[in-house]
Amino acid sequence: MKHTWRIAAAALAVAGALPASLPASASNDSCVGQGRAETNNLVFYPALGPSATGSVRMTFEVGGCVIHSNVAIGAFTAGPVGNYCGHSTGVVSIDHHTGTWATAATVMVINGGINGVAQVTPSSGSCAGGTRSFRVVASVVLV
Repeated sequence: MKHTWRIAAAALAVAGALPASLPASASNDSCVGQGRAETNNLVFYPALGPSATGSVRMTFEVGGCVIHSNVAIGAFTAGPVGNYCGHSTGVVSIDHHTGTWATAATVMVINGGINGVAQVTPSSGSCAGGTRSFRVVASVVLV
């Protein structure tokens, strides 16, 4: 099972989502799996509600991190186009690793002390009426 994490991280590196080599450190980790993200405020499609603000909490329910916590804590940041379903920006941390995210449609790219990609889709409710719950499938490396 431990090798599966490394294979997924290597695949991301080949695809160009990660640097080709990462610094060796006892705190490096791989996190691969799916889970749920919950926001403290409703998230809408653009023009159907206000720009999202506040916190986000993501928990891996299947898979997860090899060494670190399976919980990511984040927050929306002010971006030029706001934070809506399909495009948003924010910061995220897993333990002492911190990265920034940007989404386009259902694809989230995370850079910084956390590097990787995720697919984010509403899991309950609708972005038309606003939702707080999202299904997340992610593969990231903590550096």
